[in-house]
Amino acid sequence: MATITNLTSGIEIDFKGAVTYIKHGNVKLLKRGNNINVYDDSDDDGNQRGQVYISIPFSEVTSPSTANIDALYTAVRGYIDVSSGGGGGAASPLTTKGDLYSFDTDNARLPVGTNGQILVADSNEATGLKWQGNNTIGTKVVVDGKMDTNQSISANTNTRIDFVDTVDVNSEWDDSTHKFTVGASGAGTYQFTNSLFFQNNNGYSYLCIYKNGTKIDINYGTAYYTVSGNTWESPNGTINLELAVGDYIEFYVRSTTGFSFASQWYDNNIFQITKIGDSVTIYNAPAEPRIVSVASTATLTVSSSTTDQSIITAQAEALTIAAPTGTPVEGQKLIIRIKDDGSARGITFNAVFRALGVTLPTTTVASKTTYLGLVYNSTDTKWDILATKTEA
Repeated sequence: MATITNLTSGIEIDFKGAVTYIKHGNVKLLKRGNNINVYDDSDDDGNQRGQVYISIPFSEVTSPSTANIDALYTAVRGYIDVSSGGGGGAASPLTTKGDLYSFDTDNARLPVGTNGQILVADSNEATGLKWQGNNTIGTKVVVDGKMDTNQSISANTNTRIDFVDTVDVNSEWDDSTHKFTVGASGAGTYQFTNSLFFQNNNGYSYLCIYKNGTKIDINYGTAYYTVSGNTWESPNGTINLELAVGDYIEFYVRSTTGFSFASQWYDNNIFQITKIGDSVTIYNAPAEPRIVSVASTATLTVSSSTTDQSIITAQAEALTIAAPTGTPVEGQKLIIRIKDDGSARGITFNAVFRALGVTLPTTTVASKTTYLGLVYNSTDTKWDILATKTEA
């Protein structure tokens, strides 16, 4: 019996107990009657006489399994390129300029990516590779805007700036809510630039930015004037944020003294939003937690699809923690943080919550913070509470 096997750089022939290996580039293949003859033309003279060869009857070949000598010859030709005198191995899967040779369970074609994409490793892909957007390519201004109203700013209060757009490439700025929501521009890294000009009577001011209704924990664009008679101020700054589709951004200002934007200076109070790159994961950086916070509520209903940590800052009445909404997945984590308004408040849990090795609190401890650590168990359809800790 005989087998002919295609390897990475040659073919292996196992015939009558002897194993012969011939590099693809040295193989010559002929068909003689019901025999297939394989030559090793390592001197590359194109002449079979005097060369090492093996003549194998079709009836002896068990692999590849074919119907007749013609089919066997075709199958082995698929391992080599006989017409060009040898070499090349199996037929190339590549079809288009820029395609890459890759491997899954067999040689495979990785189609060329689009302009500007980079090749990254991804174990979830069949070949372990994929094309992905490059976060250094594709810088594009998506929104420009300015003030157009005599808005008043109260002292020592974070106040949203009621900008309106002058350019909005993908209709992502809302002049009524004064916020930018990522839509057609797509997920990626965005740069936000602000420049203000106003009179606030020697006060101190700074810019801040809110993402999905929560202040980003950084201030930028501070300005402070104490020179006698110099009451004009111009804070300006830039901040970069990674955003997903659906995330929204609002611009805020805070000043130690109240002021109003003067109409003659509207064109000096401006903003710009630039997309500076598509989303790309170069390493597994920790994700920014999705936090939803309220001061007080009679019933806390957490959305598991949009929340990683739910916070209550000043609970002023008895609290019922209802079954979370959304579509949780096996092993999903959730943290709940509760603090009352200075008086102990009762806590009741929905039956979907199950304590494992802990005792669930029935009340808050006045003016103390309590944490609950939960994991979703899809087998039992339960939110298992594995930890509960209250501030000493």
